[in-house]
Amino acid sequence: MKLRKIISLIVTIGLIMTCMAIVSMPSVSAATKTGNTYSMNFGTVAYGYTDTLSRLSTYDWWAADNTQLFNSTSNSLYKAASYKFAQIVADPTGTANNYCLEVISAAGTHGTAGSYVIKNYGYGTTFPGVAANQDVSGAWEIEFYFIPNFNSSTGALENDEFAFTINTSAGPNNLVSSDGTNMILGQFNPTTASVPFSTAAINTVPLQKATYRVKAFLNIDQGYYSVELWQGGNLIARRSPITLNNTNVRFLKFSALGISSTCKVYVDNLSIKSAESSTSTLYADGREKLIYSDNFNAYTGNTAATTAMTSETTGTSFFPAKYTPWRVFANTGTNGNYSVTDGVLRIGKQNGTERSAMIYAIPGETIVNTSTEPTRGMLNVSFKINPADIKANQGFTLELGNAPSASTQTKVLILGLTAQNEPKIMHLDGTGTVLNPAHWYTVNMTVDVINRGIKFVVTDDDDSGAVVSSYVQAPDSGSYMTPTAIGEIMFRAGDNAGSYVYLDDVNISYVTPEPSVDTANIVMTDGDGSTVEGTTGVTTDIDEIVVPLGTIVSGTTISDFTLVDNDSNTITCTGTLNHGNAYSCGDTFTLSPSSALQSGKIYTLTVASTVASVYGDTLGTPATFTFTTAIEDRSDLMEITAVRIGGTAVNSLSDITAGSTINVDFDYVNSTADTINGTAIVAFYSGGTLVGIVYDDTTVAAGAHGTDTTTFALTVPVTVNMATVDKVSVFLWDDFINIMPYCEHLEFE
Repeated sequence: MKLRKIISLIVTIGLIMTCMAIVSMPSVSAATKTGNTYSMNFGTVAYGYTDTLSRLSTYDWWAADNTQLFNSTSNSLYKAASYKFAQIVADPTGTANNYCLEVISAAGTHGTAGSYVIKNYGYGTTFPGVAANQDVSGAWEIEFYFIPNFNSSTGALENDEFAFTINTSAGPNNLVSSDGTNMILGQFNPTTASVPFSTAAINTVPLQKATYRVKAFLNIDQGYYSVELWQGGNLIARRSPITLNNTNVRFLKFSALGISSTCKVYVDNLSIKSAESSTSTLYADGREKLIYSDNFNAYTGNTAATTAMTSETTGTSFFPAKYTPWRVFANTGTNGNYSVTDGVLRIGKQNGTERSAMIYAIPGETIVNTSTEPTRGMLNVSFKINPADIKANQGFTLELGNAPSASTQTKVLILGLTAQNEPKIMHLDGTGTVLNPAHWYTVNMTVDVINRGIKFVVTDDDDSGAVVSSYVQAPDSGSYMTPTAIGEIMFRAGDNAGSYVYLDDVNISYVTPEPSVDTANIVMTDGDGSTVEGTTGVTTDIDEIVVPLGTIVSGTTISDFTLVDNDSNTITCTGTLNHGNAYSCGDTFTLSPSSALQSGKIYTLTVASTVASVYGDTLGTPATFTFTTAIEDRSDLMEITAVRIGGTAVNSLSDITAGSTINVDFDYVNSTADTINGTAIVAFYSGGTLVGIVYDDTTVAAGAHGTDTTTFALTVPVTVNMATVDKVSVFLWDDFINIMPYCEHLEFE
């Protein structure tokens, strides 16, 4: 009994101690990891370096270099740095009950810790559902807050070199980094301790005492990412697209980068989630769709630019620094001739004689080229334009440059004048579309740099969106040659005559069209090269069937197409994939039947659901196209001229006896380009029932003509009782498959 009480007491004390331990151990964070989503806000309790290391390791947080997570606290790196890579501290802004991760360089020391260069190290975490140092795939949205280190007394920034990176097997890709003065968006690889940042910093913004928010979209499969930097509710910088240095993505890393002194940076509210569950309007099917959008409503009143920008960092404009990738350009003079009034941008002549332009470009970046289009998509540019005052034949042009600050641009949309001085769109083929100078128009331009095609659709906003121009521009020559790479988009207006236009709602995005088969645009041609009209009564002499595929396709072959008739006979075809040979921003496939089709048949062409675009999308469901061949009149090809037994013509049923040989004479005139078939058939009937049949086949060469009296010799079956036969019919058909008569049959009763 005493032993039982002692054991009971020990168990009770143990339970109480365990419960006390649980109660006294606050949660390290409010981290959640469910499926493809991970979030962490670092809790409400501070932890020192060692405790932070051990506790965060349960949430897959580890010290990391450029290419790997050191996911074991026994690693010598931890020992060398005395565990001092990060700790959980109170929010330095003084927000009550809020804690964040403080990342520190060199663990409070300088230079190296053991054999490790501390500058290249930080604190990292994997993507949800992915083990440490394993490759990640798919598309992801990443968001977090950060606070640069500043002196709580003076408010001065203190040694704020840091980098937030997506790390691959080839090293880090920068989301946001800082040299202590500016923040930089875009790729950055800190491989040299003595030169931490390039002098050609791109998209920098001044570093301030503030809480910043980073929003990033990572598309690993397509090999690029984008970054937005927010301060409060204001977007202060954005860069997209940025090419990944490698698609073997491993983890996200936060680093403080001090070498000669200690650096710190504070991180909070991290979220990583798969883009598959995204509800954002920026993303579609796991890809970033929108690169840039501006409705100019942020600029109130009347704002004018007074100095033309000649580069991203030279000159001024009314656009906030680094918020947009616009550059302002003028051929002559110092006045940029741009203004925004009540959210509408005006460009063109205001003073002087210069032609001026607004240029979308990020220095050093190519928006799209033949290598990146298959992974990013075709480039789409849409905008609204009011041709308020066009006074010359090139009063407005939309131009594409191969690279930022390119010496030459391609003119892809031109506004000029009619003979009556009305504004018009000037197409390169010499046609045009007259516009109303009082109306607003929406222009949608899709550029395919692989096939070098540009497609425009222009609608009239003041006429219920009616399409006024739909035009495909093929590459031409000189300044009209469609580029294979685009680095800048120029909206240019103004000339000596004083033209100007208004612009609004500029959007630049990628489109990744799925394959499609528009059956109304399938084109068939006959052996003479003439286009076949309609889908009924079609000639049997089909030479080619051209199928539009709606986009650029990948690996499509003749095996993706089948052509069968209504008797389930498959027609053998050869095929060729044509890469945008009509500059229609899409491919076509040409099928050629290996033999003539049969008359009076229903044919169905099926395109396999697995046909895929170079952007990764498939047709999804098979596409079908049906047509019917004509029942041909063949009376002028063959005709029965006589039915004989021996040398005697058959005139009545009594002339025919069992075992006798019936000769069928016929005339033939084969005016077709192919060999034709002929089948003579003699049928025996008794009381309306078929009781016997004999037949024989022949062929007639193309272009042949004459009379045949020897081919068809059909023996009357001895099994047929001619005493009961009351009718004999003689037919001349093409064959037993089509059963198409060449002429009227003969009857003997």
